[in-house]
Amino acid sequence: MSEVNSTSSEPEPAASKRSRLPANLFVQIAGFMIGLALLYWCITVALTPENQQQLATLRHASITSIVELVLLTLSSLVLNGLIFWATLYPVKKLSPLDLIATNAVASLLAFLPFKLSIIFRFLIHRRKDEVPLLTIGAWFAAVAGGMLMILGPLAALSLWRRAIDAVWMIGAAISIPLLAIIVISMARFAAGEAGLARVHGVVDRIRINPLSKAVRSNWFAKLHSICAMVGNPYWFGLALALRLMDTAVWALRFHDVSKLLGKPLGWDTSVMISSTYFLAGILVPSGTLGAREAAALALARKLAVQDADSVAVVALVVTAFEAATLLGAAALGLIWLRPDRLLRKR
Repeated sequence: MSEVNSTSSEPEPAASKRSRLPANLFVQIAGFMIGLALLYWCITVALTPENQQQLATLRHASITSIVELVLLTLSSLVLNGLIFWATLYPVKKLSPLDLIATNAVASLLAFLPFKLSIIFRFLIHRRKDEVPLLTIGAWFAAVAGGMLMILGPLAALSLWRRAIDAVWMIGAAISIPLLAIIVISMARFAAGEAGLARVHGVVDRIRINPLSKAVRSNWFAKLHSICAMVGNPYWFGLALALRLMDTAVWALRFHDVSKLLGKPLGWDTSVMISSTYFLAGILVPSGTLGAREAAALALARKLAVQDADSVAVVALVVTAFEAATLLGAAALGLIWLRPDRLLRKR
């Protein structure tokens, strides 16, 4: 029965995808152009006379400061690669070096539209690592969920307190572990064969026949692997810890750049602005260029940060260091992965 259903429904999604292609292309191009416009806006703000002193200070930056910023950028790159590795580990064991290399190339491609970053990840993990497509989707969803479990509480606390005080720290120390326990426990309940049987039982009680068939399909079994990932307290807990470390590294990058430019941001402001910068890059589907810098500047103005427009310079410098570092890291990643061999595979 499942074969008949999948065969009969196959042409319709293909036709639907073809009909949506022009619209998707328009959205990607329009989004990228808007991003470039936002980038131009940030550059004009950064080049105002009030910010000229910051740019002059940057020209006299020490080698030590530059190396430190490059190392922080590389640290974030490695941490994100390890997050992907730890999240998938309960389902499939991949090389952490492969995932760090993949993350380097994908992070550089994320500057561009057409979802090239996601396409590259799918190409590597499907062709090279032989991970099923739906399992890749479940894997990426688990990574995104872990990110929200860390950044969500921190963002809410930051918007509420507007500063990193005792209440903020206590709230973070309670909310993140509590949320992790709840989510991991729910995933463990549904994980494995026994968990899948529980899902079947719950769905069967609803008595919706198409839904009952759906949870017994092959595609659902592959998506169900997300429960094995999120339900593993050790490996998913490690992924959450790595995400928390990455959040701290992002805040440190903004803090150090602002200090280098002569207008240091407070740690609370660095956390809020760096998290917003990072989230904007994740949420924008048409390339990160311009969106992250504009989001950081807009938040600085919204929070009435002292010398708020100087955040435009900080964000642009962070982006410049990231782009320069990623160019080198992505080149090494391509040499390591050799995706040209995968493209020749049949």
